[in-house]
Amino acid sequence: MAGQTATVSPARSASTTVLLTLAAGQFLMALDSSVMNVSIATVASDLGTSVTGVQSAITLYTLVMASLMITGGKVGQIIGRKRAFALGCVIYGAGSFTRRWRRT
Repeated sequence: MAGQTATVSPARSASTTVLLTLAAGQFLMALDSSVMNVSIATVASDLGTSVTGVQSAITLYTLVMASLMITGGKVGQIIGRKRAFALGCVIYGAGSFTRRWRRT
């Protein structure tokens, strides 16, 4: 037992990588929604609107994300899961970068 080393099969390593990647993507979406809900009062006062207006914007944002997830599933069947995930990450990153760039 002392001289044995544990080996990880390539299939297990790949599945762990996929799991961590998908978990990180899901965490990012949850974090984005949570940040908006926590800062709702500040955003409403900064924009000069009501909390209800900001809540409506957050709800619409969530609905758009859900509809794009459904569309992304179909795109994944057409072009492949890896390409679809990479394309989705690029689009999400570009949108997030543009949103942050416009605020400054």
